[in-house]
Amino acid sequence: MKFNVKKQILIILSLALVVFSSVIVEAQTKQLAETDKAQIIATILKKQKLKDPEYSAPDAEETVYLLENNISAEQLPQIKNIKFVLITDNQVNEMKKNGVEYYSFSEFEFTGKTIEVTFSRKYIHYGKYAAGNSTYYECRKVSGRWKVRGGKPSVWVAENN
Repeated sequence: MKFNVKKQILIILSLALVVFSSVIVEAQTKQLAETDKAQIIATILKKQKLKDPEYSAPDAEETVYLLENNISAEQLPQIKNIKFVLITDNQVNEMKKNGVEYYSFSEFEFTGKTIEVTFSRKYIHYGKYAAGNSTYYECRKVSGRWKVRGGKPSVWVAENN
């Protein structure tokens, strides 16, 4: 009789472990739909002051460089007088010799029903120093639309980049 009780407990614990493991795997592999991601990106980009005349390169009047990590061209919005150009890390390294200002998105992370993402601006002045800021955003879907709330940007400066 004791053997059957131990066996039943072992079976119940094994099943609970399998169910719990599948919940963890599902949470870790949850993907943000492309349309949702595009809506979040558009909202953040439209909130930002993307051009800083003090740091803009000669062609920067309409060109905004975005690091291609974590975004795609299909997810970018149309904004009047702004041309988005996706760039790679290698291109940044080449461009920094003459100075470059670019923006980037962190990974889009699920935390319960909220998506967390950081949007950053970085300016490298002729390869000598870098300055920039980052703004953390929390995004929540309400009635089919994404509500995007961000805090104040944190600013940083580094010498001898």
